[in-house]
This record gives sequence, C-alpha cells and structure tokens, in this order.
Amino acid sequence: MKVYILGLDQSLASSITNLMDVLSMSNEIDAEEKNQRPRIKFDVQLASVDGKAVQCQHNTLLTPRCSFDDIKKPEMIILPAFMNIDSSIRKHQKLVKWLIGQYNGGTVIGSVCTGVFLLAKTGLLDGKSATTHYTAVDYFKRLYPKVNMIPDQMITDEGNILCSGGASSSEDLALYLIQKYVGDRVAVKCAKLFVRDFCRSSQAPYFEFKANKSHNDAQILICQEWLEKNYKENITIKNLPEIARMSQRTFERRFKKATGDTPLQYLQKIRVTNAKTLLETTDQSFDEIAYKVGYNNCGAFRKIFVRNTNLLPSEYRSKFNSNLSCALSGA
Repeated sequence: MKVYILGLDQSLASSITNLMDVLSMSNEIDAEEKNQRPRIKFDVQLASVDGKAVQCQHNTLLTPRCSFDDIKKPEMIILPAFMNIDSSIRKHQKLVKWLIGQYNGGTVIGSVCTGVFLLAKTGLLDGKSATTHYTAVDYFKRLYPKVNMIPDQMITDEGNILCSGGASSSEDLALYLIQKYVGDRVAVKCAKLFVRDFCRSSQAPYFEFKANKSHNDAQILICQEWLEKNYKENITIKNLPEIARMSQRTFERRFKKATGDTPLQYLQKIRVTNAKTLLETTDQSFDEIAYKVGYNNCGAFRKIFVRNTNLLPSEYRSKFNSNLSCALSGA
C-alpha cells in the first residue's frame, strides 16, 4: 500500500513522524509474525508541495521523498496537523481540487487533528462523520455545518475517508490502519512496542470545558455567569428563565443557540469540570466531591461523570492526579 503523508509548512512534525514510524515498523513486526523476510505492507513516503524540505512548527525541518507532482496512483494520502488553521487553509487552497481528484480515483484520504479542516474544504466530508482536536470543534462546526463532527471519537472511518483526533492521535490512526489492513496481532504488538494504549476509542477524558461567551446575547451571558458562580447550590433548571427574564421556551431556545448546550447540559459540564479539578488535585472521595459540586446523589453524578469523560472517577484520578502519578513513578 503506497501511503503518502503530505508535508505542509507549519505542520506539527510529530503528526507526521509518529505516523511514519508506527506504520513502517509494522512491516518488520508482520514479517516476524510470519517468520519471513521483512516485506513492505505500508510503503510510507513523505511528500512536499515542491519536493523541498518542509518547515514544520518549532523550526523542525523534514526532508521529503518527493513532490506532490511525483505522486502516482497513491492508495492512501494523509493530511497532518497544523497550528494556524486559517492561514494553512489559505496557503494550501490549490490542494483542494487535487485531493478531490485523488479521492475520485479511489485513493483513501486521512487526516490527523486539524488536518480535517483542509479535508472538509473539499466537500468530501459533507454528510459524513469526522473528528478533530477538542479545542477546534466549535470553530469546525461553524465553518463546516454539513459535516457530522463527533469530537469524543478518537477515529472516524467512512470507508475511504478517515479522521483522527488530537495531533498525538496520529499513532492511534496508524494502529487503526494496521489493524484494518494487516491484522489485530500486528497492531497489538506495535502498540506494545511503542508503549501505546491499544484501541483508544475516546478523546473525552482529555476534554476541557470552555464555555462559549463570544455570543451577543447579554441575558444568556448573565445566566451563564450565575450558573458558574452558583453551581454548588441546589439549582432548579426551571427557575433559570426568571434570572434571564424570559419565558421557558424562549430561554431554552436562546441558551442553546448561544452556548451550544441546553441549560442542564451546561450546568452538568460546569460541575464535571470542577469535579475533575478536585480529582486531579486532592485525595477527597468521590462522594465528598459530588457533594461539593452540587450533588446529594453521588450515584447520579457518577453516571453523569462517566458520560462526560468516558472514565470512572477512580480511573480519571489514576490518569490525571499528579501527586498519585508521581507516587506511582517513585518520584
């Protein structure tokens, strides 16, 4: 399988090199499994616009194998992550038509992290599922409302179009491709070799809730700030329209339009966010934490927490509590 990773200026180098390393190493592991000489299952090459070195973020230079014009009958093309979304899209506008032509010729197209913005520009994702880094989700939805953005997914697969989440998910994408085209055993061995969790399906544990306050609805903004200040109290959602001074139906419609969440979802996210901070920084029990963020029923809040993070509270603490992590590592 001829796989070309497009080296674009200001890409994140790791989104390119990690992908190349994992896919390339799978060839050797596959050969060992079959007791054969190494055979090329993935022929991975880096290509740049003109064949010259790619200037990645943080002054990292990568040397490509070829230019885009040299790419003949590719079986897979993968777009890397980049930091400045708008300028990258403008700079690589000419790629859009080229990508459409490659896709129509049967090429599988993939993207890592924010590379999905350039892929979505082609229109090939309209009506299909996609994912990207959680911090870019809201902006992506505004630019490409026809795409079914699923931010908590690590990988989305629409047959000939695949997307992966954050930049480091390039390794997850590589493992997914190995599993899909080579097999489970080789993919598992690759994950072990690179000390990587296998089949990470969700990005939810890494999300940081940032409320949308850039809208122009002053009454809803007042309500948002009131919720953020009083989330620990016994709040009745039905009383919120009084604070916003509008009817229940109007309040719910305007709140959803302004924030992207229902009032209840918004309150739950605030409480989960504060619970996550307490799990990261204290040794308090989850019962104590639930009470501190406004829940008398710990069981009910546990379900909400799991739904928002895809982890049990104990699992979240073991992953992200720095004191616990240092203790386990012997620091």
